[in-house]
Amino acid sequence: MSTERLILESKLVKELNGIIKKLNGEIDVLQSKLKEKEGVINKKSNVGSPREEIRG
Repeated sequence: MSTERLILESKLVKELNGIIKKLNGEIDVLQSKLKEKEGVINKKSNVGSPREEIRG
């Protein structure tokens, strides 16, 4: 392999790693938002559920 090709491949790998890190950060944000929404949904579904009223 030529030195020029190795340099280009190295730059490409660094650029791709940066993109992957950015995407992983965005995924983390989306996952935390989803967990928050799931928590809100679970709290809403547990309040006043028919089973609780029957057992009451």
